Amino acid sequence: PNMLVIDPDECIDCAVCIPECPANAIVAEEDVPSDQIHLIQLNAELTKIWPSITRTKPALPDADAVAMLLAAKRETPRATLRSTLDRCLPARLAETLAGRLGRDARLADLPDRALAAAGARLADWRFRPNGTEGYAKAEVTLGGISTAALSSQTMESKRVPGLYAIGEAVDVTGWLGGYNFQWAWASGVAAGEVV
Repeated sequence: PNMLVIDPDECIDCAVCIPECPANAIVAEEDVPSDQIHLIQLNAELTKIWPSITRTKPALPDADAVAMLLAAKRETPRATLRSTLDRCLPARLAETLAGRLGRDARLADLPDRALAAAGARLADWRFRPNGTEGYAKAEVTLGGISTAALSSQTMESKRVPGLYAIGEAVDVTGWLGGYNFQWAWASGVAAGEVV
């Protein structure tokens, strides 16, 4: 697989993720550009044959959804599950999760066992990406000039004096989260100080 696809039968709501995606790679079906409409069907077909990613990461150790919901019931009994989730999640995600949990009454009207069940489900909610969106939506690409061919101090080519390579022109790939930007800036500074 060379792209991420999202199972249309399992996706909770594209609109929830659109404002949260830093690469603007998610759009509602009705907003798909005309030259990419064919990808909707391709996405649906690929989700049936590609394996789903099922790896999970444990919740943060201090993220106790059950305790948070029970405390919210004591402190703000008139609040709803949605408004409670709204305090710690993006609004549309809170709305969608509350709707999926089917528990959007006032907290005071929900038994503790229902809130405990909702909290347990929130803590173990599974989102299953099952591919990538490919090169056109990639945030980082692989390949480029080997670091072995460059000076690590100046980014100058060892074979062609006066030729410098920085950023994504070099075969360096970091995790998402700013590492690739940091590499681009740092390599640019290293080259810029000697040019």
